[in-house]
Amino acid sequence: MQQFNIAIAAIIIASYALIEKERDFWAACLIVLGTFVKLYGIVGLAFFFFSRHKGKFVLSLLFWGVVLFVAPMIISSPAYVVGQYHAWYVCLMEKKTAKTWPRWRKTSRHWAWLGACWATPIQRLTNFSPCPCAFRPALPAF
Repeated sequence: MQQFNIAIAAIIIASYALIEKERDFWAACLIVLGTFVKLYGIVGLAFFFFSRHKGKFVLSLLFWGVVLFVAPMIISSPAYVVGQYHAWYVCLMEKKTAKTWPRWRKTSRHWAWLGACWATPIQRLTNFSPCPCAFRPALPAF
């Protein structure tokens, strides 16, 4: 999925181009889409300052936020969609915690402890966890 960063960059550039052409409604669509797909899309919110129609831009962001949040509920249940976004939020918070808390690593297996959101591909396969952040290796006895 690393190649999708290029698409997010294209979405950010396209949203800027649309704001320059005073098409704030569609620029807001791209910004919200990019943010819902990958958090990097939130960078497009910085283009708010370049918009000539700030009120329309904010209302468009809210509109597209609701539409793109509700759209997956057409093919799945609302509880499932909300659960997926909640799991995404939990993974982001665990990744943030892992970057701010000190970590000790066991060099042979590179286990991260104290809230680190990390597992090897083999651990992910054997754990059957829907979110890789849900797996926590046990602390070894010293």
